[in-house]
Amino acid sequence: MSKKTLQGFIKTRHFTERQHERGVKDREVAKAIQEGELVETEQGHHFSLGSLKVTVNIYQEVLVTVHPGDPVRCTKKILSRDEARRIIRLIEESQKQKQKQKQKREASDTADDFLAYVQAAGVKKR
Repeated sequence: MSKKTLQGFIKTRHFTERQHERGVKDREVAKAIQEGELVETEQGHHFSLGSLKVTVNIYQEVLVTVHPGDPVRCTKKILSRDEARRIIRLIEESQKQKQKQKQKREASDTADDFLAYVQAAGVKKR
């Protein structure tokens, strides 16, 4: 079984998955490698062409990942059922907490209003 290559770089499974997930075509990656600027950062090397960034391992000639840079082109992540339930539970807990805080504030405001009335009216305790 031969490994898939693009412009002399081996395509990793991670790269292929991100490429498909983010809707980036091989010709766009090839153009970035041919015409883009090679940049070295602390995270590694990448070719940049416009908003497209192709991260590579120069020494092993491997394509690591690809970022289109355009959020519209990025597909949305699909959550698992458990992740979705956990997020819903967190939202509901947050809403309950906010409701309790609001009720405490309202109760406190009512007590403050009463105290203000007592002081203004000069009511004394017997």
